[in-house]
Amino acid sequence: MRTTLSLPVLVGLSLLVACNGSSDASGRTGPDGETGQRSVEGRVAGDGAATVTVEDADSAQPLGSAEVGADGRYTVEFEGGASPVVITAFDASGAVVGAVLVDGRSSFDEVTVAAPIDAETTLEAEVAFAIADLSGSLEGVNTVDMRGRVSAAFAGPVAAAGDADAAISALAMAEIAATEAADLALSSNGSAFGAAARLDASLTARQAFDVALDAGEVEAEAQAAFDAAVADAWAAEGVSMSVAADADTAARAAFESTLDAGSGSLSARFATAAVMEALADADADAETTAGAEAAGRVLIEAMLAGEASGPAWSAWAETWLGGGEVASGLLGDTLAIGAETVNEADALVSGASDAAETFSAEVKASASAAIAAGAGGEASVASLAGGSSWQAYAVFRAEVEGSVQAASTELVDGKVSATTELLVRAAAAAALSEGAE
Repeated sequence: MRTTLSLPVLVGLSLLVACNGSSDASGRTGPDGETGQRSVEGRVAGDGAATVTVEDADSAQPLGSAEVGADGRYTVEFEGGASPVVITAFDASGAVVGAVLVDGRSSFDEVTVAAPIDAETTLEAEVAFAIADLSGSLEGVNTVDMRGRVSAAFAGPVAAAGDADAAISALAMAEIAATEAADLALSSNGSAFGAAARLDASLTARQAFDVALDAGEVEAEAQAAFDAAVADAWAAEGVSMSVAADADTAARAAFESTLDAGSGSLSARFATAAVMEALADADADAETTAGAEAAGRVLIEAMLAGEASGPAWSAWAETWLGGGEVASGLLGDTLAIGAETVNEADALVSGASDAAETFSAEVKASASAAIAAGAGGEASVASLAGGSSWQAYAVFRAEVEGSVQAASTELVDGKVSATTELLVRAAAAAALSEGAE
């Protein structure tokens, strides 16, 4: 969740920007190589900002500047191409107040509204530049996904870190790993919905979210609208919610394995949508469907409210798995478990839980090994960690599917696909929630 703060956590942003290119580089141009008039407006959270500058995020080329009004608002106009830009706010003494990354894919001659500059947007800009420093460019950075994972919760720990640059680098490595895991999950399921395509598909939703934040709308409501729009964008690309949840789970595991980070509301929406699809496939009764909808709503609202991620996901998983008594959970309702199948169902859930624990442990071990091997900070090392996360997840899912397929007809009764989906979602949620805050 976004927390509006007036204190900056900017650590060496100018140095990070400078690493991305010389000041005479031109950055990316538009789709036909053109440049055009661009305009960005927004506000600086808190007091003290006097001016803002705008730089090409790829090349660090200065593009313009503007004064900040007494109300914290600014409008900066400049000539530029399609590169993302960074807006940096300064106080009257020239000290940095904060920054925000603005994607360059909006149309020329249109005003782009930036998210309010605060601790979170400043950290997002830092992480984006750290990714570019590791990868050589911001070209492959999905700023929408990155901004969803790099939340305000990280701002305080980064500011307090003895080596803030190392903390920012760790976030950048985690994001590269998450992107790689999501890419592999999607491609393995036959989807060409890569990072660049995901950015393009969700950018409109992100810009609407920024407009809502700038207008001071209730953030939870703006976040919920954004999550729904992103899920719709994925569906419009032909990605089922099961595959979307696979990609999200693999990416989440890759990101969280090195950071013990909490999961966001979009993850909750993907997981909930995936299980609802499974229930529809299983022709679940109205009572079970209503229970699933209620459990998903509680999880999503908990994430939107900024509640502790681990307990919320653990509670959601328990709703499905019955807390050790599968017959009392929603999975038991879906399968209509009776006395003759309860032992087999308990064994199936136990096996899925063990496989999920192995998946979680392997992700953490591979990520730790990769990060240790890449202490100097290499994008290829982070990509390797992401690949390992997807491989571990794929093995876990295959094990669960195999167990369900081997189950008796009396237990699954033609519901192999749905049972697999429900077990995968719940068991993974329980395993990944352990130790998460």
